[in-house]
Amino acid sequence: MNPVYIDGIGIISRCACSADELSALLNKDESYELHKTGKADYTPVVPSAKLRRCSGYTKLAAETAARAAEDGNITSESDKLRIGTIISTGFGAAESNTKFADSVVKGEPALCSPAVFAGTVPNSCVGQICIIGGYKGVSTLLMGGDPLEYAAMLLNSGKADTILCGSVEEYFNELVDSIMLSAAAQGCEISEGAAVLTVSAEKSDRTYCKAATFGSSSFEECPYLHEMSAEEAEEVISSAIKQLGTDSPDIVFTCANGTYFDSIEQETLSKIFPQSIFYSPKKLFGETLGSGYMMNISLAAAVLRKQKLPLSSEMLSFPIKCIAVTGVDMAGNYLCALLEVV
Repeated sequence: MNPVYIDGIGIISRCACSADELSALLNKDESYELHKTGKADYTPVVPSAKLRRCSGYTKLAAETAARAAEDGNITSESDKLRIGTIISTGFGAAESNTKFADSVVKGEPALCSPAVFAGTVPNSCVGQICIIGGYKGVSTLLMGGDPLEYAAMLLNSGKADTILCGSVEEYFNELVDSIMLSAAAQGCEISEGAAVLTVSAEKSDRTYCKAATFGSSSFEECPYLHEMSAEEAEEVISSAIKQLGTDSPDIVFTCANGTYFDSIEQETLSKIFPQSIFYSPKKLFGETLGSGYMMNISLAAAVLRKQKLPLSSEMLSFPIKCIAVTGVDMAGNYLCALLEVV
């Protein structure tokens, strides 16, 4: 597969809600204080009239995509037939879905309208992004897997010139409370997060970096929901990492989120990449569940352009040429990508 290029970043998180804020975050030192609320606090950039009937989940996706489109220089003159939209999520519109189900159980037919139901389905976010932006290219909603690798496959096959690809995960108290009942999730701090990238097959003057190779393997169950042995996890991690085709990335962005899984991944990756520096983006973003991998990708792209790690007093004595990024989705897949400077 040929590499693809990341030309724009859209992000909404507890610590940055635009590409500019993400870039500014790289200049913060270790004294920078993160707010601890689960919901992200962001100022809308999409006109409220266009989001009037949208759920919180759909608004989050549409707002993040709009930021990615602007940063990636998608304009009214762009060929909308050649712009695709690929979004992944772990839980979709969990809050709207729960509220709709409650209204059905309680026998409240006035709340069970088709308009309300439309906001409960996971792919409602893709539809709204396409409606707002006028995008008419290939579009897909993934419930797990690597949206960036899938976007690369579509771009390489000529099915699109540009793809908005990313992941969205809305913070919902009932969902978070349920997840935190699992012993495997103990130690993490769950937050809201969405990250969408503008990706193309050709390098431009706006390019952050290139995505060179990808890897993936499956645990069968998400390690944050079901605790697994170190032996089982090491086999899956090693299988995915070997697909990257490198033994010496300058930095590895890990999944570390405060759970038991941190030490397992760290030990495994240290055997494979003994000379690399390890960094955990989740100390910035929190555990954003189904969007964690793409949040890591977004930060890595910004780091490669800026040549600086956030919240780090350590001055790197070498240029950062490549970053290996890892992630776990809620379907139990271990994902990784190798990003390189251009």
